[in-house]
Amino acid sequence: MAVAQRANKKLEVKNIHAKNKNRRKDELHQFSTMLTQEYGAIFVGNVSSNKLVKTKMAKSTLDAGWSSLKTMLEYKSRQAGVIFEEVNEAY
Repeated sequence: MAVAQRANKKLEVKNIHAKNKNRRKDELHQFSTMLTQEYGAIFVGNVSSNKLVKTKMAKSTLDAGWSSLKTMLEYKSRQAGVIFEEVNEAY
């Protein structure tokens, strides 16, 4: 009985993570679409997520999906005819 319960809990956790992933992806799509429709130019900093992970804000950095947002903005800007530039944040 305990083995079946454990397997059921694992499946439950897997389903919760899948829902969160889909919600995050949907929110990123909606946000990137809104930005490309509202603005004529979008400038994104070349922030390294790997470097941000080593800071105190590691969890929120990983949850945000920075690279996914940047990728979505890039291709949606191209499709909408919006200027998209990646700028160096070192300065």
